[in-house]
Amino acid sequence: MSATLRPPCFPRPLLALLLPAALLLFPAAARAQTPYIDDCRARAVAAEKRGDWAEACRAYDDLLRKDRTQADAREGYQRCLRRYHLATRHRDPDYRAAVARLRPSEALDVYAQVLTVIPAVYVDGRKTEIPTLFQSGLQELRFALEDEAFLRQYLPGASPGAVAAFAARLDGWRYDQVRTPKDAREQVQAVCRAARDSGLPYQPLLQVVIGLEFACGACNALDEYSVFLTPGHLPEADSAFRGRFVGVGIELAYVEQRVEVYRVCPHSPAEEGGLLPHDRLLRVDRLPVESLPPDYLAERLRGEPGSVVELEVQSPGQMEPRCVRLVRRFTPVTTVEWRVLRDERLAVDPEPIGYLRVYSFQSTTYQEVKEALAQLQTQGVKGIIIDLRGNPGGLVAETLQVCELLMPSGVAAHSVSPLKKYNGELKFQSVNPITHPLAVLVDGDTASAAELMAGALKETGRARVLGQTTYGKASIQALVPLDQAPLTKMPGGLRLTVARFYSPRKQPYSGQGVTPDDVLDTEDDRCIDAARAHLLYVLRMSLR
Repeated sequence: MSATLRPPCFPRPLLALLLPAALLLFPAAARAQTPYIDDCRARAVAAEKRGDWAEACRAYDDLLRKDRTQADAREGYQRCLRRYHLATRHRDPDYRAAVARLRPSEALDVYAQVLTVIPAVYVDGRKTEIPTLFQSGLQELRFALEDEAFLRQYLPGASPGAVAAFAARLDGWRYDQVRTPKDAREQVQAVCRAARDSGLPYQPLLQVVIGLEFACGACNALDEYSVFLTPGHLPEADSAFRGRFVGVGIELAYVEQRVEVYRVCPHSPAEEGGLLPHDRLLRVDRLPVESLPPDYLAERLRGEPGSVVELEVQSPGQMEPRCVRLVRRFTPVTTVEWRVLRDERLAVDPEPIGYLRVYSFQSTTYQEVKEALAQLQTQGVKGIIIDLRGNPGGLVAETLQVCELLMPSGVAAHSVSPLKKYNGELKFQSVNPITHPLAVLVDGDTASAAELMAGALKETGRARVLGQTTYGKASIQALVPLDQAPLTKMPGGLRLTVARFYSPRKQPYSGQGVTPDDVLDTEDDRCIDAARAHLLYVLRMSLR
């Protein structure tokens, strides 16, 4: 993985699939936990006031981790996430370049395409009515008028009075008569005229960006997992699905306001350079990381194959930082790790237990799991621990293939979707699944497709689930490129929630998650010992 800062939105943020993966901003497993809800709320409010949208998202996420039923916290999280996406978008040189290439009519074509795609594929039809999507666009433009980068780039020299007058026009805009995409298009043109009438410079560039704000708002307001992908982020999202990145092979996390290495991919430039989990990242190409927005930091670590990036890092317990020069290259993302757990007190352990950790479900995961299971069986393991802690999910088809290796044929989940592919029973057909006793480890960051597998293993009685209640995402996202003519000048796309799934017994996961059979502290690896002890107990009971 080149470098991914993982947010819960991408999803789980964001690897989201990664969101723009940002496919993934802040792995919660590495985040410091705020002890009191009042402290979380105070952090969120303070961050919103100063426009620190990433920190506000983290604070609201901490609130939701303590109580997922807090509607105001979920609303605050999505509001700040939209502002974060907006701020990132208007600081993205690729996005600004794409905006500059468009004519006003072409920006309206992008908006029309968005209004066509969303109702066709988004899972909740109540949110896709044209008046609702238009209203979301109005709100997005209203947010933009409070963003310094937007004002500097598209309204240079505009008087504060003119900006305030235009904002007031938007606040009172009637949208109840917007019934069709054609109506919405005409109303966007009317909004552009209102900008001129309010005293703002009536230039084609402003008309273009207004049209695109309506397109972004229609998508970004749907839920925390749906987002308008700018030209720079669409390839990154696609790479996340395929499991290949150009970069140095690390994932990063924010821990107590510091940027740390969360994971080092095997056989990557970062591993060869000696980087380790928990190393603190101080500078990238001599720029302090605390001054870099998360997406920009991730972008600095990516680059052309063969190019060099210089990192300044500090290892735990070391007083002095060190500089590491890494050469970027295509790095396959290894999603699986395995080992054999043995009783070190015995010269020959008659009951070795296999340990298999799955970090996400990408295009390579099935083959990786298949090979790992073969290796574990060769070494004579008697039971296997499947560790899904921190797994944000990924590709559903790949997850179903992994289920084929672990349990007899059956139904992994029930899915509701406007797309035939995802609507109905999510089945898998097994040929020769393993029969070893299984234990599954989960935590509050186990999400989406990982919850699907954990829930299936639990409800079928194939495995005992240990740990913490999972995240409760229970939805599937798909990438929809916007790169076909006449949209080739704006080659972005949409990541949209296309399905919600339920357990094999049709129990909801959304907002509830998978409840473990045994509740354990999962902050350290003592839970692995507990899972091993459970499997040893099962093995010994089977001999009676």
